[in-house]
Amino acid sequence: MEFHDADDLHSPHRSGGSNQQHREVFKLFFPAQSVWFGAYLASFLVVAPNALSQEGYHNQGHSQWHEYFYNHLMRNDTKTSCCSMSDCVPTQSRMTPQGHEVKIEGKWTRVPPDKVLKVSPPDGGAHVCFTNGPIQILCVVLPPEI
Repeated sequence: MEFHDADDLHSPHRSGGSNQQHREVFKLFFPAQSVWFGAYLASFLVVAPNALSQEGYHNQGHSQWHEYFYNHLMRNDTKTSCCSMSDCVPTQSRMTPQGHEVKIEGKWTRVPPDKVLKVSPPDGGAHVCFTNGPIQILCVVLPPEI
């Protein structure tokens, strides 16, 4: 691929170096492989954390919401906090004939109706608070129904 300036078509001499020098400098700083690899890497770094945080994995996405959202959620059954520093995470939700389900540790899990809090999520998405080990759902915040 050759690069031409309008001046190249009319003048055999250009100030600032030859076309060959400009091509070499361009290739040095912007090789095609590096540009494509950089774009691929950047998209992975943006998508991967979001993908994990939407699968309900423990500690993924928690810190973003803890201080002003998770910290104020109260369990329906005990009236105590749903969250103890890492129990709550963003997730996905869906409605099935059996009721609501959320993803916990990457797997769809049925939500007991008494675990659903009547709270509006600040991001419009689903959130789940659960214990690890044997998984026990503490609280679920569902997105608003459309």
